[in-house]
Amino acid sequence: MTGRVAALFLVSVVAWHAGVRDAAACSCYPGTSCELWGRSSAVFVGDVVDVQRVDRGVVARLRVVRAFKGATEASIVSVDPGSATCELRLSAGQRWVVYADTGPSGLRSSLCSGSRQLEPSAELPDLRPEAGVVDGRLLRFRAEVGVQPWIENARVWIDAPTGRIESRTGAQGSFRLSGVPVGSWTIQFALDPGESTSEQAVLEAPERCATVTAFFGSAPPPPIKR
Repeated sequence: MTGRVAALFLVSVVAWHAGVRDAAACSCYPGTSCELWGRSSAVFVGDVVDVQRVDRGVVARLRVVRAFKGATEASIVSVDPGSATCELRLSAGQRWVVYADTGPSGLRSSLCSGSRQLEPSAELPDLRPEAGVVDGRLLRFRAEVGVQPWIENARVWIDAPTGRIESRTGAQGSFRLSGVPVGSWTIQFALDPGESTSEQAVLEAPERCATVTAFFGSAPPPPIKR
């Protein structure tokens, strides 16, 4: 359901708190807009009504202000205890963008899910992914010690019948190609001097998007089954 919600729904969010740990320590990469949408069971903007402690964390109830996916009835959003450094620091009166997946006790979320706090005066964002977009990341297998695995400033392109659609990888190796026609495409990546790779992407319909992860270097061997 898109647009403003006619009736206000209450959504409960379980957020693991780590005491003195600072959420700034969270170093995960939530993902691209297409990836976030595809892996989330619920996507919405909500206002925190209250926060209550439970066995291993806290439960925060949110009133849905704008629902985009899977937030049409009361739900529970919980954070895995292993995500302590990426906790949702929720307080009554705050407004949040929430991306949530389905856990054992309902929905769950964290900063690594892509959830983020909004300023009270901020306009409500449209969280639907843009159609005709292929996005993703370019990484390196077995990066050297102390070297980040993502690759920035590499060329990335698709040769479509209408012409080449081209961009470059940015922060944390992310890229975005707009105006991609429906079909199966070979995405080319190149980095001087002479490194190159490719990855396949399928755009199934005009209103859809696609996301891929590509790598430079050799893939690690599969684990030995015992």
